[in-house]
Amino acid sequence: MSLHTLGPWIRNSARRTPARIAIDYLGRELTYAELDRRSDALAAALLERGLRRGDRLATLTGNSPEHVIAFFACAKAGFMLLPLNWRLAAPELRYQLEDAEPALFLAEDEYAELAAVGTYSRCSRGGRAARSCSSEASSRHASSRCSPKSV
Repeated sequence: MSLHTLGPWIRNSARRTPARIAIDYLGRELTYAELDRRSDALAAALLERGLRRGDRLATLTGNSPEHVIAFFACAKAGFMLLPLNWRLAAPELRYQLEDAEPALFLAEDEYAELAAVGTYSRCSRGGRAARSCSSEASSRHASSRCSPKSV
């Protein structure tokens, strides 16, 4: 019996059909090769920022290519993805963040206001701060637009 996991699945799809469209979102197309490359780059950037296998990565995104990229990056790096619903009220979002204690919190620009209001006050693992990032930062591999939130 062969074991198939999500990280190798996207990599194998990219090798077999690199030019095939993996995502078509509002006219934005992403091939399997691009999805594999961008999820590899995001996984590497998050590991470089100090996330470790088993860490939780919280996301506040819509149904976007950036969410799919984060999904596969988590699978490749061994992170646990915690997708949060953008329809939550700030107290509900705060509760979920406090309960889950993610190592990093990524939010698309569209939800930045909710992310700021919902930012939690407790740090995970002995004081490591959660961060809030824009989708641009996640799509550009956790660039300098990701900055620590005061916690």
